[in-house]
Amino acid sequence: MSNRDVFEITLKLNNKEAFFKKPKITPFSPDYQIHSYTSGIEFISDELYADTSYKRVHVTLILPENETEAGLEQDVKVAVKRYCGGRLKNIEHDIQATRWRGIRALFVSFIALFVFIGASKLVHDDNSLILQVVSEGLSVAGWVALWFPLELLSFTVWQHRLEKKIYTLLMEMDVTIRV
Repeated sequence: MSNRDVFEITLKLNNKEAFFKKPKITPFSPDYQIHSYTSGIEFISDELYADTSYKRVHVTLILPENETEAGLEQDVKVAVKRYCGGRLKNIEHDIQATRWRGIRALFVSFIALFVFIGASKLVHDDNSLILQVVSEGLSVAGWVALWFPLELLSFTVWQHRLEKKIYTLLMEMDVTIRV
């Protein structure tokens, strides 16, 4: 694999829990890092969301000496699998719920489309500018009603699939711990 295929990142954390939980630290602290606004794993997720072309992830965690122990790298890998497994299940629920809402909204939107276009045809009068404008507005409103379900069924599901790809990738990340 080329270097371009591997996303490499180093995170300095005050404790191992900060990899999964937002640390209790403010920008006033000299220990505040660019990633301190969220958990370490979610920071990595956000970075990968900006470029989903990576095939592997390697993270180096820099921890204080009193936070390290034998077997910690393996413990972090197991915890990452648990965390990502939970996130993947949540994303799958979101996909199913989005599809259900999208299909239901699509049915209602088709009814609205026909009602608005029908009303547009009833109101249309070539001799009245005001009725022509109202007619066009009703026609546009009918098509706009379709936007929400189409967005749910295409773009929102697509976003969830990107998240799914990211957490699947994170589940297999390589972890190195340094002091």
